[in-house]
Amino acid sequence: AIHYTSAAGQITITTGFGEREGRQWATVSVQDTGIGIPPEELPHIFERFYRGATPRQEQLSGIGLGLAIAKGIMDLHGGLITVTSAVGQGATFILWVPLVAGAG
Repeated sequence: AIHYTSAAGQITITTGFGEREGRQWATVSVQDTGIGIPPEELPHIFERFYRGATPRQEQLSGIGLGLAIAKGIMDLHGGLITVTSAVGQGATFILWVPLVAGAG
């Protein structure tokens, strides 16, 4: 969020609880007013070393590992990361951490 949001933009971090897939989750939401992510790039943003076209063109810092590492950590804890975004309006990432282990 810091790399993709201008100094005049805003980054908001919130915590909460939610229900998804019939389970209870703790959530951490990171919302920014940055450049946003084009729909065609969304399926790739959690791949190692993936960087979108705009960050490459604008030579923004980073090597494309942050989201891959975050997803790996969430996977190890049985969690999820979801994202919604609109170009020019920013992105919202939600980390979903399970509160109770699944039955079975």
